Amino acid sequence: NLPQTLRESTARCVPAAQTLLSAISGDTMAVQSQRWQLFVAALLSCLQICFSIRRSLGEGALSRLAATQTDELAANASRSLHANVTAKKYAVVNTFIAAPRAKDSVKVTEVMCSAFLSLRLARSALWMARKDELKKLAAANDNEAIDDLAKGEEGLFDMLFFTDKRTIPEEILTFFEGHDVLTIDVSELGNAMRQFQKMDPRHIGYMLKLASLWQTQYRVTVVVDNDNLLAKPRYDVIGLLENHAKEGPCFFVYPGGVQGSPDNAAFIASIPNKAFYEHFSEGIAHGYHQVDGWGGAYDKREKEFMNQHSKPGCDFCWNGATFDQGLLWYIGFGTGKTLGKLLMSTPEKCPLGPGHCVPPLGGSGYHFQQSPKAWQLDYCDRKVWADLAQRKGGKRPWDVKNEILKAFVPRWNSFMKQRIRDNDLCFNFFHKVATYYDRCPDVFDEVPSSRSSSVRTSRGALARTVRMSTWRSA
Repeated sequence: NLPQTLRESTARCVPAAQTLLSAISGDTMAVQSQRWQLFVAALLSCLQICFSIRRSLGEGALSRLAATQTDELAANASRSLHANVTAKKYAVVNTFIAAPRAKDSVKVTEVMCSAFLSLRLARSALWMARKDELKKLAAANDNEAIDDLAKGEEGLFDMLFFTDKRTIPEEILTFFEGHDVLTIDVSELGNAMRQFQKMDPRHIGYMLKLASLWQTQYRVTVVVDNDNLLAKPRYDVIGLLENHAKEGPCFFVYPGGVQGSPDNAAFIASIPNKAFYEHFSEGIAHGYHQVDGWGGAYDKREKEFMNQHSKPGCDFCWNGATFDQGLLWYIGFGTGKTLGKLLMSTPEKCPLGPGHCVPPLGGSGYHFQQSPKAWQLDYCDRKVWADLAQRKGGKRPWDVKNEILKAFVPRWNSFMKQRIRDNDLCFNFFHKVATYYDRCPDVFDEVPSSRSSSVRTSRGALARTVRMSTWRSA
């Protein structure tokens, strides 16, 4: 029943209202009540914005500024909604959008279990390192540290999953809802993110990781890829981040390696700040170009480091340059402020200059960058191994098996499986890799006579290691 001009003015508020409404269904009554209160407050705020702009600036200015006001309102309302429901300090984040075929149950299980394992491992690893530091602070009568110790891992950390709820299989959303993982839709992550989704729907799943940088309801967010499985780091990365953040917005990221990229978005630890979203929006507005990437300006050292990882004759041609890793590099180093720091084993020799690198996490975690992953193969199918060996330059099948499995099996048995032992589906999905000898011995007991004794010895050693680890776990 609003006048026509006011209806037009408030039309831009509808997406923000719909975003909040979409989060309400399916919750408990207590949580529904909280979300409804936030929704009503956000809608009233939206109307107030429209009235105040119209009174002071008139219709012309309204049309120019409404989009900006609404985007900010949606971001603030989303932050308030999650902050009031969870009230936790830290978050670990995983993302996925390229939905698997709904009927392919193996693929669906792989997506949700690999995300679940990486989130559980990250939360546990960060908590163990944080707990050691909190104990020291609590011994000095630090009240906040005492409270944090009492809250524990689950009381301090949220697990977040960024996705597109319109396309992801319902089984994955249902699984996460039942296992304390908060699913956040792409529509809640800002207009600039939705704009990129329209520009490049193929790579939006990668770009979603950067939204962790502006989840300001948390003091620290840490992004982990499905194949980046963390163990307890050598130091408290959360504490180090908070110390560096006293100088301003900050995030930590690993370099990508030679012929890879200058940064690797498989791990991003940040102090969330709205400035990151502003720079993200600037990059999206500029777009990617081989000449200057996502925009910005870089000093001599930064350019030299980029060139080490880029294709000859192109400064901005590296792995992921056209989506997450390219835009993350712009946010960290191309805005005129150094907001990113590289995790390197020799920070005193930082290629970007003094103070721009910090020590790596260390520990026994592992990033399984090569494909296929250890959990993606049918280990009892001989043809799978023969084809894979051929694709890897004609290697012997056993050597390929050893190469893929030796990084996963010992780590699974030593620290990974304890983190998801309470979930039969995901535990069994990964545990089958560690028990492949017992399931299909005829495939692995064949050692061609042409192989050397050293190959047979290494094969036997790995078999004994796997079997003993399995027996110990039993």
